[in-house]
Amino acid sequence: MALAPAPQITVAQVAAIKSKRCFDVMAVVREISDTRTPVGHPPVADVCLVDGTTTNTTKTAEVVVAVWGADNITLCQRHVGEPLLFLNVAAKYAGELELNLWTDRLVVADCPSEKMATLKATAAEAGFAEDRERLTSKHIGTWDPDRVSDVLTQEALLSCCALLQLASEDVLVSLPQLLQVNGMRLEEPEAGDSVVDRTASRLFFTTRARDFSCSCTVGVSEAAALSLSGLGTMADFQEAHATGTLSFPPFANCRIRRRTKEVGAEETSAGKTFVNTTVVAAAPLSLQIAPVPNTSYNTIFEILKQCPESHDAMLAVRLSEVSACPFYSLRVEYNSSGWSRNCQVAVALARATQKSRCVTVANGFLVSTGGVKDALEDDEDPNTVEVRGYCSMDNVLEFKMDPPARAAERVCLLLITAAAPEALTVHSVTHIDPGAVHEAQYFIKKMRTLGMRAEYVESDGIKRMCEWEKTPDSAKKCRSLEAHPTGESL
Repeated sequence: MALAPAPQITVAQVAAIKSKRCFDVMAVVREISDTRTPVGHPPVADVCLVDGTTTNTTKTAEVVVAVWGADNITLCQRHVGEPLLFLNVAAKYAGELELNLWTDRLVVADCPSEKMATLKATAAEAGFAEDRERLTSKHIGTWDPDRVSDVLTQEALLSCCALLQLASEDVLVSLPQLLQVNGMRLEEPEAGDSVVDRTASRLFFTTRARDFSCSCTVGVSEAAALSLSGLGTMADFQEAHATGTLSFPPFANCRIRRRTKEVGAEETSAGKTFVNTTVVAAAPLSLQIAPVPNTSYNTIFEILKQCPESHDAMLAVRLSEVSACPFYSLRVEYNSSGWSRNCQVAVALARATQKSRCVTVANGFLVSTGGVKDALEDDEDPNTVEVRGYCSMDNVLEFKMDPPARAAERVCLLLITAAAPEALTVHSVTHIDPGAVHEAQYFIKKMRTLGMRAEYVESDGIKRMCEWEKTPDSAKKCRSLEAHPTGESL
């Protein structure tokens, strides 16, 4: 039988890792801890590895790997005292070394090689590894296969939904794996949709994401889902989804991992390559001055001039600018520029001076508020509109726009999904604290500017992304999830 190549890294060398990386290692399973099953996560056990290499104190070097998944754990339990091949172990160093073998990584028992034979002989020697020195002490206690802690410390290329959508259709596009879309709205998963992965061990689902440029389909990891929902556990998220009380914020900054995957020969669509776009980290945006878009978007505007026009974006507007469209959901006529766009969702800042009315309908309530004015317009603006929203008993108070006690008005952020001559229909209402109104006005004005500045190519000038003169990777990079790249005011 031909001998297989074996990884050359030793246990002593593993202990010296001072970076984030993945590696293969062949070592003897000295012992394995009891299996524990964190709530909502796969089972995990700590596996102690040795290979006879020594520390600088001449003791046998030992490291501990957190092995995730029942199959991998069972294999390790069956081969205590024997060598195994561990493929693609994830190392993370932040003062102390953490080693993890996630459920999608492999442990191999049958790997004929000179190193495997040598380790078997060494492990059978009397007194092998009795005098050991453990070189790892800190081990991960939470399930993090998407390496959220890693993606938050890296720079990410600024992007937008239009580029994500086009890049998902073209596997030849040259883009880094890590992207960031700021001011994005992710839709809550529909009732009845699955919100867990195939193993039912963690949250994962697909949904629509929107920003000023377009909409696209993305996967959402557990870390991002919990951050967007404000919930603490997978069980809490599933309960909120089942009861219809799940709610995501109007705006969020999202870090997105883009990967290509070729379908294996044994699967349907064998040989085809697909693009997976997954939100791996998210931070809800407060409507403050600090996170507003700036001139770092000028490059994005230039790139968008090569994209086909979108009719399903989410646009920040004044109430007087939005109306019904017979072909698309909403039509926006920008008052100041004469420019117009179609969109699926509109966002507006509004002020209410009247109490809301609540009527029971079907399985919930219809909350309507009359005399609503745009909060960006002059106080003397006579235009008013009625705002309507359908909700359940659990969130009826959120849809009410009654002014607080001893206050003349309440300012709210409206997520508008339909328009009619008599009223606007909203998906959600977010109350703005009186002390934060000025910053919220500034924020929405700048988000509105994004929608006004976006220009698109005519249909006869559309090219594939790989043929563009201005490529998506020419955009600036975001240093943190909470902020845009540096730039001047738009």
